[in-house]
Amino acid sequence: MEAARAAITCRQRLFPTCYGNEFVAGYVYVPGIAPLDRRDETWVGVKEANPGINEVAMFGTLDNPIANSVANQARAVLSANPNITVMFAPYDEFAKGVKIAVDEAGMSDQVSIYSADVSTADIAMMREPGSSWKATAATNPAVVGEVSVRTLAMLLAGEDPGASVIVPPTLITQSMLNELEITNMEELGAKLPAFAHADVVVPEWMPLPAR
Repeated sequence: MEAARAAITCRQRLFPTCYGNEFVAGYVYVPGIAPLDRRDETWVGVKEANPGINEVAMFGTLDNPIANSVANQARAVLSANPNITVMFAPYDEFAKGVKIAVDEAGMSDQVSIYSADVSTADIAMMREPGSSWKATAATNPAVVGEVSVRTLAMLLAGEDPGASVIVPPTLITQSMLNELEITNMEELGAKLPAFAHADVVVPEWMPLPAR
């Protein structure tokens, strides 16, 4: 999962005159959830490789409604740490909650949100004028389904697809969505080929659908 590295890459591209790999960060995380734990491993590695990242707050909850519950926590975090410039929220419900708090605090121009996962609702929030939600890294659920079916077919044919099958995520930035005028998931797949297809687990005997 490359969402953590995407956060730093995007920040360098969007704010080249700012802090680069040195910034004050808040991090939304709930341990014990397999996808979040894998994303946390990447974030930890990114911090180790970039000691200029100063994580001053870690918070998070899965209490429903998740976005509103995270927003309540984020309000307190931003109040206690007004120097935060980056919020890494590697689950889109976390990112929604952080955005609510950032908007309410009037900090949209000084806090940048980076996340994982994407939906039509997420795209709309990222494209709001002045939105603090700058980028996300995500895989297409339909593509994950295609890869899963191909993997199963290989196993049924007695072939080895490997110990693990990785569908590479796509980096989706706010500027990209605006420039390509993407408003929903269908347009995202149509205008970003990397999001629409993943040429992994493709045996020679299995034809791919027309593209």
